[in-house]
Amino acid sequence: MNIWHQYPLVRIYFALASGIAMAMLPGANELFWMPATGIILIAVIITGTNYKWSQSHKLRWLFGILVNAFIFLLGFNLLILHKDLLHRDNFDSIKGKHSIIAVVDESPVVKENVCKMVLRVKATACKDGYKLVSGRIMAYFKKDSSSLLLRYGDLLIIGTTPQSIEGLRNPGAFDYKKYLAANNVYHQVFLRKEEWIKLDVGKGSAIIALAIKIRDRFMAIFRQNGVSGKEYAVASALILGSSDLLDPETRREYAGSGAMHILSVSGMHVAVIFAVLNTLLAFMDKRRGLKIVKAILLVFCIWFYAAITGLSPAVLRAAWMISLVIIGTTWRRQANIYNVLAASAMIITLADPQIIINAGFQLSYIAVLGIVAIEPWIYRLWSPRWWITDWVWKLVAVSIAAQVATFPLAFFYFHQFANYFLFTNLVAIPVSSFVIYSGIAVLLTSPIHIISSLLAKIMTGLLIFMNSSIRFIEQAPGSVTRNVPFSFLMLILVYLFILCLFRLWVSRKKTFLFLSMILACSVALLNAVNQDNWQKQNQFVVYAVKNHTSFCFISGKQAVLFSDSAAAGDSMLIGYTMRPHWVSKALNNVDVLVVGPQTSRSKPSYLLNGACVSQGNYYQFGKTRVALISEKPNKYHKRAKLNVDYLIIRNIKGLKVADILSTYSAGELIFDSSVPKWKSLKLAEECQLLGQKFYSVSTAGAFIAEL
Repeated sequence: MNIWHQYPLVRIYFALASGIAMAMLPGANELFWMPATGIILIAVIITGTNYKWSQSHKLRWLFGILVNAFIFLLGFNLLILHKDLLHRDNFDSIKGKHSIIAVVDESPVVKENVCKMVLRVKATACKDGYKLVSGRIMAYFKKDSSSLLLRYGDLLIIGTTPQSIEGLRNPGAFDYKKYLAANNVYHQVFLRKEEWIKLDVGKGSAIIALAIKIRDRFMAIFRQNGVSGKEYAVASALILGSSDLLDPETRREYAGSGAMHILSVSGMHVAVIFAVLNTLLAFMDKRRGLKIVKAILLVFCIWFYAAITGLSPAVLRAAWMISLVIIGTTWRRQANIYNVLAASAMIITLADPQIIINAGFQLSYIAVLGIVAIEPWIYRLWSPRWWITDWVWKLVAVSIAAQVATFPLAFFYFHQFANYFLFTNLVAIPVSSFVIYSGIAVLLTSPIHIISSLLAKIMTGLLIFMNSSIRFIEQAPGSVTRNVPFSFLMLILVYLFILCLFRLWVSRKKTFLFLSMILACSVALLNAVNQDNWQKQNQFVVYAVKNHTSFCFISGKQAVLFSDSAAAGDSMLIGYTMRPHWVSKALNNVDVLVVGPQTSRSKPSYLLNGACVSQGNYYQFGKTRVALISEKPNKYHKRAKLNVDYLIIRNIKGLKVADILSTYSAGELIFDSSVPKWKSLKLAEECQLLGQKFYSVSTAGAFIAEL
């Protein structure tokens, strides 16, 4: 028997996801294959209803191919239809300045200087009044007493026209435009107090509004019972899915120790809620009618909790899986776990096709897949005598299985691996479970303040212990392997290797041994080629760091960054704008130096083992000459023009291109990101009139030259 016959929903989901992935390719939006989908659907109906074809073993394959082709095209069209930007009534189709009426579509997030929230557009102003339109906007409101009062469902009118979100600005950096596009957000707007008016309240979904209100009430109960500071932030994220209060240090500690999944409400949290409710309602198992009522209550409570915690991909996966298992168990239907996984993924994907590229969605499903497939085989390696050792071994087996399944994706997305994940999970999983239990108890006993206050102290103690343990593990020597470059091709090869190795373990067939060896050699060869390329690389980069000057020379696996003092001292700014590029280039060491007018008469500095020479604001990198203009050239100072390949120009008041060319003979002028867009456009016009080659970092993103 063909093994795939046991997993029909897996096959169907694979075809659906493949169609969606195909629709994401560049240019696919123009290939609207609706007619082809209709033709294949008719073919499926004909072959499926024809008795002779359905009974013929020789022709049965044709029906299968047609069904998979139909599902593939269904996925393709589903994604196209899901994209708001392609809809005729999208507000972007209305050109020119216009007022917009929109509803706050998500809970506002309060930042240092702004209140950030997603708005769903309802209507826009036109000559004949207001026209109904659709679309979503990422809005940034200046933080003040009015914007702090905004809530989900508030109806607003805004007078500023939204702008398209800028694409990738620096190589390897996080693509914010792509991330928001996956959530159907293609525009953004920055609003001051006088640019918006609140018209009404309660215009969102009543269910979501209720869920948010209850979550806010639960968070208030924690505060009223003395939970505060870091413990309050972790409790809010762990129990209620509100991670906005987590500071960067806490996120770094949990990520570095391998406990970040604890802070994201996921399957484990939903399973704990299910276990508590299932135990409390165990008395209803005695009668058939009560079992159905119990199933309804369990499903309702699971989805109620999922709504309160924000319906993240991991929560959706767990909620759907547990709901399907509850329904199947109640009606005495045993379902294959892989089909249940596929069914839950299919339901989520049909509602939001773009979720297949969500890292949380991928990690959630691949982790469960690893636990289901690999954990039983690891657990069988040892049979402990005592229940405590059995419990620990079970937890170890689950942790290893999940890590084996997810580490390639972790390297691909985050370029790091928590080396002490076993120790972390042995502490964090049981303690976090008790935190959830105690947190639920605090909420249930809130009418009795003495009891809830006592339980809150217990919960706070558990949180202090867990946070301290996580911090200790993260700070231990060698706790994290960081900055690992990992390409998409490497991701595919490693997953194929893991799959073949697992099949070899299970089946003991020589075919999988042979395939595993081929894939291992392929991974080693790809790594060797990459290492050779990295050792030979020479690159000059001017980064797009708004209002700052930052440029870099890369030689092999070393680099030197020249930046203004403000950017050079901001590790967080460097981390999200430049470090991803350094990781992709496998750099072992990057020296950061400050540029400025005060260094113009300094002595020569020999950097990168002599590959780069720096003297003041002049640089020689191999045969390439680069100069930086930090002040307006003196056009009355007569001297021979200085020949350079690249001339980096900072934001200088009253600067004109003609003045520059009177002092320098440059192959290309580069206006760095300290130069505002309006000024760089003005300078660009001057360059075009003078026939001078130029590049504007503010408008075009980072400048990269392979040398």
